[in-house]
Amino acid sequence: MKIAMIIGSKEYASIIDQAADVVNQIQTASGMMLTPRQILRIEDMILAAGDARYCGWSVQAGAGYQLVDPYNQSQGFLVTASADAAFVPNPDGQLLFHAGLSGPVNFMDQNTIKVRASYDYALSETSSLRATYTLLRVQPLGQLASSSQTIAALLGFTLGHADMGLQASLSKSASASAWALDLTISAAISFDW
Repeated sequence: MKIAMIIGSKEYASIIDQAADVVNQIQTASGMMLTPRQILRIEDMILAAGDARYCGWSVQAGAGYQLVDPYNQSQGFLVTASADAAFVPNPDGQLLFHAGLSGPVNFMDQNTIKVRASYDYALSETSSLRATYTLLRVQPLGQLASSSQTIAALLGFTLGHADMGLQASLSKSASASAWALDLTISAAISFDW
């Protein structure tokens, strides 16, 4: 953990100083001298961008004027609110959550609610799994609310120069009486010239 804190620190004047501190920590803990190749590898690891992880939360609220509405509702002033949260339950996982509400000043009678939750998990250096849930609920003025939902799982992996994806999703639109299952296989190949 101490080495991870050094690597994540922004207090060093240069990468060389940061790498020297990591090397000193490793040599002290192991009682061995590192070779020049090992030291260069440590510098490479410090410089590697790595996967970004988010942690924390935010809540926002505001007011505005609606110019265009995809649900054909009247234009006018509206209020918005949203909440976002991110958690890192383990070193290989990322949990993200977003919820949003928008509508006119009388938003209890007319509103749009969007909710999205996702969990990403790195299975290995070349494969990952993502599970998502999405809900969209629209409440038009004077009408019944309608909801659409999607649950999806995506397995992504790399085979040589190809990025492969296997996705399964269950979705139910507002007008559908049953859930629909979609299976997708995708591939992207990169060519080095």
